[in-house]
Amino acid sequence: MKRVILSLIALTVALITLTASTYAWFSLRNSVDTEMLTGKVSSNEIALLISNDGLSYDVECELKPDIIADELLPVSTYDLEKFYKPLSQTEIVETYQVADWENRLIKGSIYLKSDEDCDIYLEEVSVNDSSYGLRLGLKTDNVFIFNLDNKTNPDASLTIVEENMVVKEIANNYPVYIQDPSQKIDNNLLYHLTKDEPLKIDYYIYLEGCDINCVKNIIGSELLLSMSFRGER
Repeated sequence: MKRVILSLIALTVALITLTASTYAWFSLRNSVDTEMLTGKVSSNEIALLISNDGLSYDVECELKPDIIADELLPVSTYDLEKFYKPLSQTEIVETYQVADWENRLIKGSIYLKSDEDCDIYLEEVSVNDSSYGLRLGLKTDNVFIFNLDNKTNPDASLTIVEENMVVKEIANNYPVYIQDPSQKIDNNLLYHLTKDEPLKIDYYIYLEGCDINCVKNIIGSELLLSMSFRGER
């Protein structure tokens, strides 16, 4: 019989101002002013513990991102390694360059460990209505990108040559697109955790600029995001 170990992480980004063109994600400045980011981890069982530094573990901890951009600005990525931003456009993006991504997103790490072997699942990610174009990237030995759009943006606008594509690289000064690798949350298996061996998970919170929903004007709204992890053996 499977034993369920539940751990919850809650992220709150407060006092957000998101401004964007209703024409395309890069037409005007898109910004999310992030003044506070807090996190909490709770567990029903002590078997699964969390840490923000890999040293001190408990059933809860405060999330301490390494990078908190003053503003979330749209980027495009398929691997959480290279992030691209646009240089020019007409009706669609014409040229890109590698983005100074440290100034455009939120990045940090958490650590999980258990006193028994178990599989770690991303059980649920909850966001409020301010999720247009929002992505959650998680990196263990593998890369996982989750699409957090929870409804269609009424001002959605195709901003690249084809829908459901993101930028892979730049070749001869032109973007090379690849199928959007993001997936929906559905009890996604992340890792097999070995007893007493910590798992480091890097997390990225960003706006995917090639998402057709990434054009909404949201002013003075509050972005709420919570991640729920589950362990099973």
